[in-house]
Amino acid sequence: MTIKKLLLDWWWINWLVRHSPEGERLVKKTRKLERLANIDPLTGAERRHRAPEYHEDNKDNCETMTFVMMDIDHFKQVNDNFGHPEGDKVLKEVANVLIDAVRDGDLVSRYGGEEFLIILKDVENKDLAHLFVDRIRKLVNKLCILPNGDHVGISAGVFIHDTDELFKMDLLTEQADLNLYEAKKSGRNCVISSASSETTKAA
Repeated sequence: MTIKKLLLDWWWINWLVRHSPEGERLVKKTRKLERLANIDPLTGAERRHRAPEYHEDNKDNCETMTFVMMDIDHFKQVNDNFGHPEGDKVLKEVANVLIDAVRDGDLVSRYGGEEFLIILKDVENKDLAHLFVDRIRKLVNKLCILPNGDHVGISAGVFIHDTDELFKMDLLTEQADLNLYEAKKSGRNCVISSASSETTKAA
């Protein structure tokens, strides 16, 4: 069997799958399963496993990548004081702010519990990345309010790197996580950013 015939057979089978009623149902079911596998059902953010896939798919197509580790401040107290349904509501509200704030093509993933990872492509420099993340922090403060009237706070660590530098995914998230730790040490509800050894803070 020639390669040309194999290609024709593949094209014909593919056409039948996509254009027959049963084929259309199969395609829709497959896409639904893919979405369920990739999307966190509570928050609508991407699942954690999507972050390394996203990094691998995009690292050669942009000049910089910015990693943002973000954590909801005192989230355990939210669950303890108001119950887990209110905690789930806060998670959803924060995720909605993050997803609405980023551009098409950027990634927002729920990294674990009350922690989110954002990956931004082609932000020009650390200062712009810092300002952008701090604007998100202020939006969360403004829009996410607890039953007692308190405003939800978030701490964030930002790390921006040039994609021509050979950084592994683990190192990039580790650097952003170190900055998140510094943000928490600095009183929470703030952003710590770095590129190489530089750091800046806004609150």
